[in-house]
Amino acid sequence: MKKHVTFTPSADDNPPSHSSIVSSVMESDFSIQTREVPEMFKKLAEDNAQMLPQPDIDPNVSAYPEINNGLVEAIDALESRMPLAFQDQHEVLKMQTEMLQLEVNYKEMYKKVHEQSVMRHNLEKSVNKNVEDMQKGAVVAQKLVKAKNAYEEVLAKAEQLLAKAEKRRMAN
Repeated sequence: MKKHVTFTPSADDNPPSHSSIVSSVMESDFSIQTREVPEMFKKLAEDNAQMLPQPDIDPNVSAYPEINNGLVEAIDALESRMPLAFQDQHEVLKMQTEMLQLEVNYKEMYKKVHEQSVMRHNLEKSVNKNVEDMQKGAVVAQKLVKAKNAYEEVLAKAEQLLAKAEKRRMAN
């Protein structure tokens, strides 16, 4: 089980200057306060030991207990936020995955819409060509009707002339 180690000088120490801080650190009687790390961080610390370096508290850094306590509080605050940080990171990764999936879906949808647009354009061209062909066919049909009517008129006149010619031949 991991434990935080906090070094606190004796209550009599109150050095006024840098040189007296160093001498008081050398002469101080440090008592060690230990506190248990919550179980929920044990596995997290083991899993992430390589990624998250453990802070070393050096007894020569400060002889003031409030600074040491401040370090412990800062470490505690970081540790208490660790699960949230990993949860947030998980949420961010989840959101990024969803965004990538949405982007893929958007590209597929855009491709389908583009294909449908091309198909619609080709269909419109085909319909327009068919309409033009029908209009041309209608014009040709009108010409055929006129030609048929003219042919029937010519045929009728030819029959009349043939009938007259036969009457003359019979009369002769």
